[in-house]
Amino acid sequence: MKKENKPKYVYNKDILETTPLEINSIICPVSLDTFYPQIKITSMIQKKYPEATTMYNHEAEKRKLQLGEIFFYKEKSRLILFLPVKNRFTDTMSNKIIEKGLQNLIQILPTVKGIESIGIPEFISSKYNPDEPKWEDIKYVITKVIKEADLRYKFTIYETLR
Repeated sequence: MKKENKPKYVYNKDILETTPLEINSIICPVSLDTFYPQIKITSMIQKKYPEATTMYNHEAEKRKLQLGEIFFYKEKSRLILFLPVKNRFTDTMSNKIIEKGLQNLIQILPTVKGIESIGIPEFISSKYNPDEPKWEDIKYVITKVIKEADLRYKFTIYETLR
């Protein structure tokens, strides 16, 4: 019987304040047409790693990235994993797209050197768009996909206590 990979949960801690020893990769949800400012982590990454934002926008245009297709950006001692979850900033996010993107990530993880630990922030924007999935539903999808992942990768979900 296969042992499940269970994520660790961290509450009320800024994911970008972690050290690369704690988390060496961070997932950043984005839209394909522009950087997605409603999600707190996206605007934080935009401020802390502006070149990552520029490279993502350039690659999204040049390569015609698809929803759920991960774009990797190496930033000194950390990898930023951009996950397009919408075509346009005004569209509604879908749990199916999030699941597809995370499944794509799980499949390609063994081919990417250096990833040991992956930090996953809240994918919240429902306070701006009531049609968006709620964090609890998104977290359920994330946890389901992580359980199928190889045990050598550590996943940490960062969320705010409500």
